[in-house]
Amino acid sequence: MLEELNRIHDALRNELPVVAFRKPDSAEVEVYFQKNDTLYTATDWSQKGFVFAPFLKEETTVFIPKEESTTFIFQGEKGTTNAGEKAINPTLTNHLEMVAKAVECIKTSNLEKVVLSQVLKKPLETDPVELFKRLLLHYPSAFVYLWYHPKVGMWLGATPETLMQMKGTTFQTMSLAGTKSKETNTHPKWSAKEYEEQSIVTAHMESVLQALADLEIGETKTVSAGRLWHLQTEIRGRLKSGVRPSEIVALLHPTPAVCGTPVKKALDFINEYEPHQRSFYTGFLGIVEAQDELELFVNLRCVQLVDKEAHIYVGGGITKDSVPEEEWKELLHKAQTMVSVL
Repeated sequence: MLEELNRIHDALRNELPVVAFRKPDSAEVEVYFQKNDTLYTATDWSQKGFVFAPFLKEETTVFIPKEESTTFIFQGEKGTTNAGEKAINPTLTNHLEMVAKAVECIKTSNLEKVVLSQVLKKPLETDPVELFKRLLLHYPSAFVYLWYHPKVGMWLGATPETLMQMKGTTFQTMSLAGTKSKETNTHPKWSAKEYEEQSIVTAHMESVLQALADLEIGETKTVSAGRLWHLQTEIRGRLKSGVRPSEIVALLHPTPAVCGTPVKKALDFINEYEPHQRSFYTGFLGIVEAQDELELFVNLRCVQLVDKEAHIYVGGGITKDSVPEEEWKELLHKAQTMVSVL
């Protein structure tokens, strides 16, 4: 494993684009080394490669094409334990005020839910490849990645959420909402607020997809992601005649799990009140093998490395029953995924 990780080091030192990733519950790490520093963008997804899309659709989706890269797969060490809690004491910034405004807007308008995020900044004291290795070990059930382009920047993450897996005309996606800290391995008791948040996400996804696909909605269940519990509902479907996979992706992104509902109303609120640009946080990323063979993940539990600083992105869903102080605590729990490896 050391030799393969050294090759990633070399790409970073030479300022050449590289992406290393491992699928959930796998020990295989795949790496694409782009041969030049050209900034490729995704258009019709007719090429094989790795796609990295931002939260806002009007911003550029970056692509590392397989045909312009050398690739290899190696066996990583498979993790069996999760990282422990680390102290994190960021300032509240404007989060309490922002959540209070969101609750007021939800109670007085047609806004049902909005996802609000913060960026927690910490000094970067660890080599990026070492951080990637730690993520591989600590989060075996997540999609773990290290992504770098000299004209864009560097991101790492361990996301628990699938945006879409597709092969041929069949696909699978999920709604994921609700978060509790994992203090024991006993499944948590969920509140009405958390079930409502989950049902809003599921109902929206069903409504936008049913015109393009025949759907099967699974039961809502509790799932584990690192030191957190989430509510998850699997959605399976088969494309109707003439529907292209890119149409499904365009409808799914951004989901209410990362934006809110109605989507346009939630986006307007985010653009007005969030104190930062999300960039690739809550966008999506993953592998394109063909136009009808995709494996895409929502970019959650991620960090952007900027000079000597780590920018940890975290967010939470706000509904009419949200309590600002409790929402802040939830953000800190979610931040532990990245804080624990930094």
